[in-house]
Amino acid sequence: MKRAIIDTNILVSGLLGGKQTRKIIEALIDKRFKHVISNQQIKEIVDVLSRPKFQSIISEEEIG
Repeated sequence: MKRAIIDTNILVSGLLGGKQTRKIIEALIDKRFKHVISNQQIKEIVDVLSRPKFQSIISEEEIG
């Protein structure tokens, strides 16, 4: 299986419904590749999603 590292901005955009980036998330869900992720990137994703501009889109419970 192919492996890929997804940039945090692309990942967040795809998770929040970005038109083009959503295709990457769908490929990940369909197991067309394996996402390689580090603890550092997980922390970065949590930090990004915790920003005030995302509070109306995603709850603290969904982030954590």
